[in-house]
Amino acid sequence: MSLRSFLNSRRKVVCALVWLVLVPAILLGTAAHGYLQESWKHLFRFLALVYLDIAHNNGETLRNVGLPAAAFIGVILGAWRIGVQNKQSATALRQSEAAERGHRDGRFEKSAELMSSSQLTSRIGAIAVLVRLSRDYPEDYHVQCTKLLSDFIRFQYKNEKIDMDAAIAGSEYLPDVEAAAKVVGFRHLGKPVDIAKLEASKGYKIDLTGANLSHVALKSSDFSNARIANAQVAFANLSLSNLSGAWFTNSALTGAMLSEANLFKSVLVNANMAGVNLEGANLTNSIMIGSSLEGALLSGADLSQSSLVDADLSSAILDRCNLNGALLNGANLSGASIRNAFALTQGQLDSAYISGKASAPNLENSTCAESGRGLVWNGEIRSYDVS
Repeated sequence: MSLRSFLNSRRKVVCALVWLVLVPAILLGTAAHGYLQESWKHLFRFLALVYLDIAHNNGETLRNVGLPAAAFIGVILGAWRIGVQNKQSATALRQSEAAERGHRDGRFEKSAELMSSSQLTSRIGAIAVLVRLSRDYPEDYHVQCTKLLSDFIRFQYKNEKIDMDAAIAGSEYLPDVEAAAKVVGFRHLGKPVDIAKLEASKGYKIDLTGANLSHVALKSSDFSNARIANAQVAFANLSLSNLSGAWFTNSALTGAMLSEANLFKSVLVNANMAGVNLEGANLTNSIMIGSSLEGALLSGADLSQSSLVDADLSSAILDRCNLNGALLNGANLSGASIRNAFALTQGQLDSAYISGKASAPNLENSTCAESGRGLVWNGEIRSYDVS
């Protein structure tokens, strides 16, 4: 081998090492140390000298070794730059999300503060902000906002007694309570998620124990499985509402509108429901032990499998009611109207009673579900009511 051939072969090896090892090392090293911008000038000068030397001495080496090596280096640089850009974008996104979350938390905290304001307009405004937070970010704020509003409803007017004459006239109207109650009662509307599942996943149930909901308009609302015990619900409008599984123990629902409401498996023990309108309501499997339903309107209601033990149904209207399996033991039916009753037996009727001087219930067109005979009053007549 001649000296010239030997030198040419060595030159090829050196060129290959320059393109495959040295150049990538320089690029990655300068990038790692943050000097990329300043090093580009020196790097390009060096590469230009190498390129001119190779082109002058051996063009074939440039083509066969240099170009593939340059392509390889370009891929490395492209991947590195994409990685840097993605990392920067992710960092910027996290910072933006943190700032936005902080802003939302600030809005929530300010609204919570304004809920205790002495100004009605401030309280209404705070409720509006909570509505937007709960609607736009249900996963983060729905339960928080609903609990805050429920607590507001419970404690805002807790110690104030209801004037029944004023309630009948409508002057007991509580605009801030009604606004908050509407948010809670219609919380399932306009949300991108299933609210029932979201609340169940967080173990949350509506609690309005001791609340003053007198005269509020909540037609077609949803308070299913809510606790509304020891509450004032006098003359409220809850018709067509979903109240299945709700607890109204010891609550006052005097004159409330509950027509066609769903009260399946609801608990109304010792509740005052005098004059309540339950026309067409679903009271299947409901428990009304010891409750007062004096003068209540229950025409067409479904009372199947319900418990009316010791309930006061005096002067109540139960025409066309489904009383299949209903427990009437000790119920006061003085002056009640039970015309065209469905699935009522003589045995059920005989378990009830009337007061000594009161008239027997009106049983017109009502027949025994077992014998088919017309129902007659054979029940107990008491000289005084037994509580």
